[in-house]
Amino acid sequence: MNTRSFLTGPGKSAAAWISLLLALCSTVAVRAQAPAPPLPDQSGFLQQVRSTLQGDRLLQSQYSYREKRTDVRLNDHGEVIGRSEKVVDVDPARLTELDRQNPSQREKRLRSEAEDRRKENEIIDEAFGLFDFRMVGREQLDGYDAILFTIVPVSAFAPRTSEGKMLQKFSGRAWITESDHQLIRVEVEAIEDISMGLGFLARFYKGSHIVFQRREVSDAVWLPSELRYGGGGRVLLVKKLRVEGVREYSDYKKFSADIVAARSQPHPGR
Repeated sequence: MNTRSFLTGPGKSAAAWISLLLALCSTVAVRAQAPAPPLPDQSGFLQQVRSTLQGDRLLQSQYSYREKRTDVRLNDHGEVIGRSEKVVDVDPARLTELDRQNPSQREKRLRSEAEDRRKENEIIDEAFGLFDFRMVGREQLDGYDAILFTIVPVSAFAPRTSEGKMLQKFSGRAWITESDHQLIRVEVEAIEDISMGLGFLARFYKGSHIVFQRREVSDAVWLPSELRYGGGGRVLLVKKLRVEGVREYSDYKKFSADIVAARSQPHPGR
């Protein structure tokens, strides 16, 4: 019997179609169960991540952008007792103009920026020592193929910086693009109470959290997009409150010498 008669003959069409569907499903199942490619070497992967993060502040200094800061304070009943908002426009072209007018101020600013970069790199270096990073697997995040890591502090590590001593009280997760080793998102939560201000001005409770997000602002350039934090605590170890805050970074525009030159030209009519 030919294929046509088998598929259309009396009493056989249902069985034939069922057999065909089962065969197709079996093929799909075999393909779906094909082993995923192995995860990349963790040590080499993290070295690449470390390198991209260390250039973060330098890259950001080459862009103008807007930073919106929102802070909210709530009492222990969840009622808002204070709120503040502030928008800051960071414009390197404007800073360059001011430097031309005041060379000594420029020198002071450059020293300050160099010190900030040094401290930032020191904190990044320390973070890679004080946390135990574990590759969990692959996930899609914000349209990117990412490697998911868990982050757990290493109890035996002794951080040198004040930031490192605070970070050691957090654990969480991080998502990093597999193709170009860019940090997309990190979520951490306090695993113990955290004292601030020499231990008596404020204390944030276990469970306080921080979420940091980055995005691709242009080809292969990733910069901060949002920082969120929140948690309960005490001020002066007496007054209970909850604080929540957001830092939003937007309107990134690449700085160039052409912008400064254009702004330096006399305004028509002057």
